[in-house]
Amino acid sequence: MRFCARFIAVLVMVLLPGIAAAGKKAAPPADEPLFKRPENVLQWINGYRQHPEPDYLPQMVQSLGGLGLIRDLDQAGIYIGFAAGVLGSNSARVERLVARMFPLPPEDQPVVIKAIAFSGLPEWKDVLTGVVERMPARKILIEKYLYGDGKTLDALPLDEGGSFALDAHWGYYLATGSQIPVRFIVGALAWAGEKSDIEKLTIGSMAKWTLATNATRDLELLRIMKAEVSTADGRVRPHLEEVILAAETFET
Repeated sequence: MRFCARFIAVLVMVLLPGIAAAGKKAAPPADEPLFKRPENVLQWINGYRQHPEPDYLPQMVQSLGGLGLIRDLDQAGIYIGFAAGVLGSNSARVERLVARMFPLPPEDQPVVIKAIAFSGLPEWKDVLTGVVERMPARKILIEKYLYGDGKTLDALPLDEGGSFALDAHWGYYLATGSQIPVRFIVGALAWAGEKSDIEKLTIGSMAKWTLATNATRDLELLRIMKAEVSTADGRVRPHLEEVILAAETFET
């Protein structure tokens, strides 16, 4: 049950089909409250690629703790990955976006640290160094990423990151539409047939279901998956082919 609970953020994402696209209203100014309830966060994340508004990211990050969405950081992967994707695709304004995330309670600051480290920006260490003084309570975690063994998202293996890594890659994809996080999620299908490890089976099965369900309404995701079939290894290909068929026939 604990392993399944970690996927709640992703499950909510795929159970909100088209919610942002239907009847989208004019957004308020970026300094007015937008994220009053958890569903507001999910609506914005779901519709972000159709209407990119990165200036709202600081407000979203500041709202996560108060809305109870990051009480367990292991379950915050979707939000951290999404924030990382927005930062990584807005390099020209990344320092301004990060600066506007403060003030932030110390218990919520790991979201900012991990989002910067996961952003994929070549200069992410410089960005993180620039806000060190604003997070003295998180010195150890910051130093772990700057000088220690803290792994960036692209270097975090599935057998170490588990469901958190899977969620974070989903978040990054929702922000960017990049094929890189999709490849990682597709790779998790190798665990969909696992018979001796319940955690691996759960992660592989959830990767399979979320890929199929999201691809029923995301043609770009479906295109990326089809392109991966020819290079997928033997453990992944049968599951990937099933995912594609399920998405195309809406039998998820």
